[in-house]
Amino acid sequence: MTAVPMFVALQPDRELTQFLNDCKSRTQEMVGDQLYLGDPPHLTLYLAAFENPERVIDELSILTLPTITGELVGWHVFEADVLTGRNTLVCEIDAADKGKLRQVQAALIRRLAPLRDVSATLERYKGKLNNLSKERQKAVERVGFPFVGDDWQPHFSVGSILPKDWPPVWNELESLSPKRAFSCPQLKLYRLEGTHPVLVNTFDL
Repeated sequence: MTAVPMFVALQPDRELTQFLNDCKSRTQEMVGDQLYLGDPPHLTLYLAAFENPERVIDELSILTLPTITGELVGWHVFEADVLTGRNTLVCEIDAADKGKLRQVQAALIRRLAPLRDVSATLERYKGKLNNLSKERQKAVERVGFPFVGDDWQPHFSVGSILPKDWPPVWNELESLSPKRAFSCPQLKLYRLEGTHPVLVNTFDL
């Protein structure tokens, strides 16, 4: 059986989803297709390749999590993103709320990392490992995902923008800096077809 790349994500509330979709649409109108721009708004918790997606669904269905709440404090830019080489524009989450999200990620990884196809998951980062710190390389080997624990910066992305297209995007969106409360009432499981996420299942929190 071929391993399926999948990721688990938190679905933001209606207001934040609308805000992110508006930012995505403005960016699309200015500079056309960009990486992640067409993705539905979400906060990625964990990504790996799995031979048995049904087992992943089973584990998520019995995972007990509270509704996630927090505060956005503005924009953050991952300049020359280590995985894309582009500028990735994201909503920055308050530091105290990041701690709560890291606990959620840890609980998720304890359940799902043992189910991953180790070789297929490692293959996803082939050619990119040299761009990652030693700590992140070890995380890929240990749990299959480079960003874990205190090193993980949970965020909601607008998109990952080519450097040549970045100036007009930032000029347009900088003043819309998101500072608001948010909640995440659902957990969602997606499979990846290339770089395109396809919804597999939704779990209410």
